[in-house]
Amino acid sequence: MANYTDGIIVLHQGKVVYERYFGCLHETEYHAAMSMTKSLTGLLAEMLIAQGKLDDN
Repeated sequence: MANYTDGIIVLHQGKVVYERYFGCLHETEYHAAMSMTKSLTGLLAEMLIAQGKLDDN
């Protein structure tokens, strides 16, 4: 089964214990976020709504 994993990082108690990059992704470069930013923006908005700092209307 094929997948499109560009990289993986495993943290344990705040420290990197495993790190590997595939394809055109490298340790010193930024990853293309594309549609993932929509999910992150929605999550942050919901957190602000829950805190009463953002009106959901």
